[in-house]
Amino acid sequence: MLVFVLEREEKAASLLSAILEEAGFMVHVFHQKETGFEAALHQEPALIILDEAGSLVGLNTLGGLNSTRKIVLSARATEGEKIQALESGADDYITKPFSACELVARVRAVLRTTQTRLPANHVLSIGSLSIDLDARRAWASEQELFLTATEFNLLLQFMRHPDRVLGRKELGTKLWPGEKEGRRIVDVYIRRLRQKIEFDPSHPLQLVTCRGDGYMLVGSNRNQESISATRSNEAR
Repeated sequence: MLVFVLEREEKAASLLSAILEEAGFMVHVFHQKETGFEAALHQEPALIILDEAGSLVGLNTLGGLNSTRKIVLSARATEGEKIQALESGADDYITKPFSACELVARVRAVLRTTQTRLPANHVLSIGSLSIDLDARRAWASEQELFLTATEFNLLLQFMRHPDRVLGRKELGTKLWPGEKEGRRIVDVYIRRLRQKIEFDPSHPLQLVTCRGDGYMLVGSNRNQESISATRSNEAR
């Protein structure tokens, strides 16, 4: 798989390239972010890794590359910066310093969501949603969802507990054990997940808010009938 690394510092770029090539990836390094952005728009690599200096501009520039995954590397780990990057389209945010093993593991986790064929077995289904627990892939109305690793894990929590309210603290603890900011970042991922599973994300019918308590995936037949009726009306 082709991976672009957009990193200003030559030493850091060489290290990233060496780690990824050792793991079997084809790597192109760009020290100038504009050059990297232009190349990405033409070649559409499987993954782009951006340093913090070019991350927000890059994420906005590359917003149309839906099949290209994006990871931000940063020495800054404040909650606000993480949220800003995630809301701008990053699929993951890795804080420096990190080990080679962590980088490769998180790159592979993000890239696992780019597969396209629907398997026949090991699928958990709730209404129009389906997920394959082994392949870590998901579908809505038989169309594959391109989820990040965290988005998949979040959806999995809801699909394992349909019609049950899951609080932010519970979700944050499961998805980011030991991180205090997990509860607020849950809201970011809820918004992102709704963009992918809801017909109208501003008026969710599947992943609903239980004000003051958390969120719930509605799995009843009644809800699915409401979803079908809404889509039919919109199509008229």
